[in-house]
Amino acid sequence: MENIIPALLTLHIYGIILWVGGMVTQYLFFGSLKSENGVDRLMIELIRKTYCYMIWPGIALILASGLAVMMMFGMEWFSPRGFIHIKIFVAIILIILTHLGWSKLKIINRISIKSENESDDNILLDQSLRKWKNIMIFTLIGMGCIILLGVYKFGF
Repeated sequence: MENIIPALLTLHIYGIILWVGGMVTQYLFFGSLKSENGVDRLMIELIRKTYCYMIWPGIALILASGLAVMMMFGMEWFSPRGFIHIKIFVAIILIILTHLGWSKLKIINRISIKSENESDDNILLDQSLRKWKNIMIFTLIGMGCIILLGVYKFGF
């Protein structure tokens, strides 16, 4: 049973790499998302695939491996470690932010599909793009905090 814990921790780290890598990749795609004609459909499709093939599977790996490790160690290991509680709380907030980013991407996709964009649609598109960029930035900052907290623990 002790041999499975390093494998679960490796899966946990791999999930973190997928999630962070997906967020960084979509942030890089974000720079060329909007053109003078509107929104580039290819970039939206690439970002959607980033969510489907990197971000959501990474989150699933993190949750599955993290819960398995916590169950294997038991509550007596989990209770006195404050940094784990903080990491879980921040991770839940980041998953919610990732879901909000996904919903903003769906709004941007829906607006970009319309052939006739009205001024209200352009305003909603600009607001959604701005909110989505802020969500990505906050998520990346939060991920950096979780990684620092996991590595250094800061006396918790």
